[in-house]
Amino acid sequence: MKILNKTSTVNFILISTVLVFSLFILFYDLKDFNDHLILLNIRLPRLISAISVATILSLSGLVLQALFKNDLAEPSILGISSGGTLGAVIGIFLLSVTHLNAPYFVIPLFSILFSFLSIYLIIKIAGKNPYSAIIILLGVAINSFNGALITLISYLSDNSNLRNVIFWGMGSFTNTNIYTSTLLGVVALGFWILYIKRPKVLNALRLNDENLFYAGFNLKKIQTFIIITVTVAVGISVAFCGLVSFVGLIAPHIARLLVGHNHKDSVTTTPLVAIALILFTDILCKNLLYPIELPTSVITSFIGAPYFIHLIFKSRKHKIDY
Repeated sequence: MKILNKTSTVNFILISTVLVFSLFILFYDLKDFNDHLILLNIRLPRLISAISVATILSLSGLVLQALFKNDLAEPSILGISSGGTLGAVIGIFLLSVTHLNAPYFVIPLFSILFSFLSIYLIIKIAGKNPYSAIIILLGVAINSFNGALITLISYLSDNSNLRNVIFWGMGSFTNTNIYTSTLLGVVALGFWILYIKRPKVLNALRLNDENLFYAGFNLKKIQTFIIITVTVAVGISVAFCGLVSFVGLIAPHIARLLVGHNHKDSVTTTPLVAIALILFTDILCKNLLYPIELPTSVITSFIGAPYFIHLIFKSRKHKIDY
């Protein structure tokens, strides 16, 4: 009961914080409330996109950490986000070179495909030992390779496409519209519903493979389900808003500090933490160097990179093999 009360209190505070940030983003410096075009066509899609991306990335980090039993696992570290970015960039480049007018869903398909290829390579190379530090090292290697290909495509792109490549590499909610934000919202909601119904599965992943089998869980099916849902959700997120780093690392850790390790609680608290973080970051990006707007990943990386280093030192101190 105490844990439930604590969780409810934490979630209430986080929801209140999200509402305050949301109202600020929607109505700050709005000259009059009749200016509905700015509100509906620019600010509301941006807000929905930010909330959706935060939900997708944070839940992805939570379930990947459970799957790999590794507190450093998350989409941007494992190369899933950079794979999605590479896919989007390749899609843009090919459409530009071939001068084809493809439907808007082609870019997300490229993102999903390359997100899946990145995580598939890591799992394939890691083989029977996916729970050691090797997956993090493989993630670093995949990120470097994807980054090199993105740089090459940037060099080969013309000026108009170069701007799009830079956008996808740095992350932003600026170019979203009511259609893309609605799609992101549906994906994020569906993604959250899938896992809010499966806290027992996520909790069971703490067991070793043998005990998991005897408890009646099929690890192969769980792994396949997580990889497919994460790559689809992250691929769509990256396709529309670019690469936003470290959200999937920070939010699950803060949520566990606040409500504990039970996924029944953290599967709700983790997205709320991420949404509050992303909205605060978005406010900083828009106002810190006004009228210049900073890319989202600049702020999240300033926060996430030191925290990543902190976790590595913490793991060494406690002699935990991540």
